[in-house]
Amino acid sequence: MTSSSPLHDPSSSLKILQEDHLFKARYTSFPVHDSSSVTCLSVLPDGRIISASDDSTIRIDSVNDSGTTAHILEGHSGGIWCMDVYDNRLVTGSTDHTICVWDMERNTRTHLFAGHMSTVRALQIVKPDVVNVGKNGRFNVTEEWPKRPLIVSGGRESDLHVWMLPRDGDADFYPGDNIEEDSPESLVEGNPYHLHRLEGHTAAVRAVNARGRICVSGSYDNDVRVWDIITGECRWVLRGHVREVYSVELDIERQLAYSGSMNASIIVWDLETGTMKHQLEGHTSLVGIIKLTPSYNYLLSGSADSFVCVWNTATVTGEPVHKFQPGTTAVTALASDDEYIVCASDGVVTVWDLREGKLMKTLLEDMKDVRSVFVDDKRVVCAGTSKDNITMMHVWELR
Repeated sequence: MTSSSPLHDPSSSLKILQEDHLFKARYTSFPVHDSSSVTCLSVLPDGRIISASDDSTIRIDSVNDSGTTAHILEGHSGGIWCMDVYDNRLVTGSTDHTICVWDMERNTRTHLFAGHMSTVRALQIVKPDVVNVGKNGRFNVTEEWPKRPLIVSGGRESDLHVWMLPRDGDADFYPGDNIEEDSPESLVEGNPYHLHRLEGHTAAVRAVNARGRICVSGSYDNDVRVWDIITGECRWVLRGHVREVYSVELDIERQLAYSGSMNASIIVWDLETGTMKHQLEGHTSLVGIIKLTPSYNYLLSGSADSFVCVWNTATVTGEPVHKFQPGTTAVTALASDDEYIVCASDGVVTVWDLREGKLMKTLLEDMKDVRSVFVDDKRVVCAGTSKDNITMMHVWELR
């Protein structure tokens, strides 16, 4: 399904702030997903904007001088809570317990994977990459893993699954008609793309992060687990949090993992030994978001205490190098490149200088339900709902 819309003149109830030198280039906004929340957001190198929603649809928007052209992808029967992109493949996970694979050149669904027994809450496409494998305590042993792109998915029923990402020309795949009644074993039986079911967590899997052959998962059972996605082996069970784990990050070059928890702490884990290396104290409430910058020089954390902390990964200790408060309520979205941090709190979207930790720009005010933001060296993109209950996509060109 394809639709077109003109560039939008934002509602007067939405305050747009874009008068200084940083955002002189074109600003664009347009309605998306009616009044439903945008739960996932990705921007492709060619500028196409992919948004997934709890209305069960995906939009692929192309913005030009005359307006926007949108392809609407339909196939899930429940809200979409996670997605990832590789080349022309889009992968999405939903409350309908399934994973869909989409061909973005044809804008069609090609595969439907079933095997989770509850909401697919986290997933990642693991791309082939030359990575540090850390053999025998040495940090300079590198290998290419995986040999072909894989998908790792985590469900609220506590399991993870590893799937091969279909390639161009691979056969389409759809399970039978009794997805809701079949067992996990029967749902993956006969699926040529299914590799492993990873069992061990005892509560919902909330976050996954993978690179090379290693996946780190965080769960509401308070544990972090480290998996070898090639063999399906659980390498480490990392225990140290006393509340639910909401976010994880992986620095495979340093053989480190990071996890953020309901107990307000961030733990740095040593993947060589499976032990706690540091506990970072800077927040007083749930750490729902942690992200490494593209250079891996900084770790960012966003919390329900309304603060963002910036940690130097080379000299990580118990103190952040910057701590700032973008609003008075929980930080609901956070993104960065190696210059800017974009975050949302209180329905306000702000831009901060990464190295100085200083406010550079307030982009939007009077928003609600801002769950997704994006920044790279070309643009800032965010989605949220106006006071008029219209969900809007906002785009600032930086260059």
